[in-house]
Amino acid sequence: AASAAGVSVKASGECPSPGTLGVGESCGGLVPPSAPTCDEGLFCQHQPGALCGAADAPGECVKIPASCPTTGDPVCGCNDITYANACAAARAQVGILDVGRCR
Repeated sequence: AASAAGVSVKASGECPSPGTLGVGESCGGLVPPSAPTCDEGLFCQHQPGALCGAADAPGECVKIPASCPTTGDPVCGCNDITYANACAAARAQVGILDVGRCR
């Protein structure tokens, strides 16, 4: 149907709701309150070095994992809680301040 309408296909499946961002899109930072947010089932995750969104550093919309391994490389979340690994932080919908345990 897209081809018949002369439209390129960006991705398979339904389009996200207007005003929302999909997987891999930049989010967070210093944005106006009316700015789009991550689509349902996603959250805005900041990676190490992004200072949890301070100084307008963007995050990335990522899927919230259903489960994670219990061991791995610890990370310090943006909430100053140490998580077993990056997946566990994502499951808690928390960005990553730094690699390793929180101080």
